Amino acid sequence: MKYTADAVIVGAGITGASIAFHLARSGLKVICVEKTFLAAGATGKSSALIRMHYDNEPEILLAHKSLPYFQNWKDMVGEGDCGFVKSGYIRLVNKEDEEKLKNNVQLMQQNGVNTSLISGDEVKEIAPTFCTDDIDIAAWEPDSGYADPSGTTYGFIKAAQNLGAEILFPEEVRSIDVNSGRIKSVKTRNHKISTAIVVNAAGAFASAIGNMVGIDIPVEPIRYQAGIFRRPLEIQKYHPIVMDRLAGEFYFRPEGHYRTLVGGIGAKKGIDPDNYNETTDEGYSTKVLNILSKRIPGMVNAVFLGGRAGCDGISSDEYAILDKFDEVDGFYTAVGHSGHGFKIAPAVGIAISELVTRGQSESIDISAFSYSRFINNINPFNNANTYSDRGQ
Repeated sequence: MKYTADAVIVGAGITGASIAFHLARSGLKVICVEKTFLAAGATGKSSALIRMHYDNEPEILLAHKSLPYFQNWKDMVGEGDCGFVKSGYIRLVNKEDEEKLKNNVQLMQQNGVNTSLISGDEVKEIAPTFCTDDIDIAAWEPDSGYADPSGTTYGFIKAAQNLGAEILFPEEVRSIDVNSGRIKSVKTRNHKISTAIVVNAAGAFASAIGNMVGIDIPVEPIRYQAGIFRRPLEIQKYHPIVMDRLAGEFYFRPEGHYRTLVGGIGAKKGIDPDNYNETTDEGYSTKVLNILSKRIPGMVNAVFLGGRAGCDGISSDEYAILDKFDEVDGFYTAVGHSGHGFKIAPAVGIAISELVTRGQSESIDISAFSYSRFINNINPFNNANTYSDRGQ
């Protein structure tokens, strides 16, 4: 079957879904092609943290501009339910990094984020079941929280369909036709789609899509794990999201009233995104519980309810690649999110839509995410005065 579209988006995770919505809203005829099913890759297994805490202005701005979508989903998207829960977010770092943490908070405040430094005693007031003896200071974001990753994706896709977008799945992209340096069409397993624009939002498959047009995209698959525990009855119903570098290299968040999701442990590169273990590794629950109970002692009696593992695309410098390519007119990328894509997806959708329709992103500066940084061997995100660990 033959199709015609103004733009073809490869991948229907949260990034592709947001781009589909924003491009359709701008008036383009959009077709989104997904290899398996919506949110099948990293998105569906995401911990879906919504927080602003970053060590660099470009990512702070993307996260901050995305926050209103989660807070006001019905007004800004109108379909489905993103499931946003405002839980608050605490960032803990090692003693030697506390000055850098202060600089992070100052940088975020300068960019409009509602964040502050709090003491260990104040952490205890927020989360009475926490052990806080080792905490001198922490960063606190009261407006942050988490969402439903699949629900958010479905909402974006449904809203895009209401605007005329089409979604083809399960449908694998087999080739992209380029003639005289310009995109001409996309061939899938069953269809040919005539188009002048292709947006690569293929996550762990980003490099393979780049190869179809002769562009080397430095993104490889990485597998992330997360486990879910049933909290004992004596532990309060609520606790905030915590990214904890004092008790261990991990993060945790509430999952409903009585469960806690824990991640940030055991990421692995060099896997096959078509064939990998989608549950947690053997021994994962014991390792995680030993670390988690350092922060919440009562969790030593928690029950492991199961886990999941998702496959994302990690770039060689662990930052996203948001760009267009002069070598192939009409080819765009929104890939390499390296585990950070969910929370910034609304803003990425805006930016890529403007890049496609106006030639540049006008609402938000995405120049730091340019592909040229790899060619020129520069790191626009590096700041020796701030703290970064590239967590979720």
